[in-house]
Amino acid sequence: MVLGIYIVSDAGELIQSLKLETFDVNDTLFGGIVPALDMFSSTVSGQSIKTIQLDENLIFIHKYEKYYFVTVHSKDDSNAQKNSDILFQTFCESAKFGVTQKLIDELEQVAGSLSSGWTKAEKWARKLL
Repeated sequence: MVLGIYIVSDAGELIQSLKLETFDVNDTLFGGIVPALDMFSSTVSGQSIKTIQLDENLIFIHKYEKYYFVTVHSKDDSNAQKNSDILFQTFCESAKFGVTQKLIDELEQVAGSLSSGWTKAEKWARKLL
């Protein structure tokens, strides 16, 4: 399940956050730490950071031009990587025109359809058990 989507500038400025489920975090702090973690990872390992696991959450970090695109998922979501990639692809297709309200609405719609699809499958599986 997608818990949140964050769009952060190279400089660590939070451009947009979509909190779709419970993920309680200080948006300003979160925006600032994403580029710092990426810089640290690049310095230490020579590679950008891609995934972070924090307690019950998986965080996927993607980079597109001057933006970091971050999705937060429940660690129990077996489709988390796939869903993050779908959302990132949606972002890339429209972000070349800037981060607009239309793009944010589209991301929210896609995230909702990914989550509702999982919910339907989960309910169906529970009926079988």
